[in-house]
Amino acid sequence: MANQDSYELPSERRSRLEQTQETESALDPHHLPTAHPIVPRYSPRLPMPPRVLPPCRKHIRIRALTDLVAQLEVAIALLGTCGRDGLEQHETYALRSLLDSTRLFLQHTKAVLQMVSSRE
Repeated sequence: MANQDSYELPSERRSRLEQTQETESALDPHHLPTAHPIVPRYSPRLPMPPRVLPPCRKHIRIRALTDLVAQLEVAIALLGTCGRDGLEQHETYALRSLLDSTRLFLQHTKAVLQMVSSRE
């Protein structure tokens, strides 16, 4: 149940607001509260220019890609020479699928290596 003492009629409110406005206008201008500047809550990010790697980082990436190419070539050679005589048919298909996906990954790695190397 709401407290009836706390309810204020619109006419009472208007008269109260008029009284506060009159008292505020009668105050000395030096005693008025000063308006403080509003500080933004976030700072918008400026668009970043495209990132260019320094030469030392480029060489590190080229070396890492070259090592990955060598490791993939070794993996393809091992998968190709692995014995298939004890494997069932579905295992042979899985081995071929792994071999094909490794070759595809090798092609993509070589393409990326060529792109990074050509930017120098």
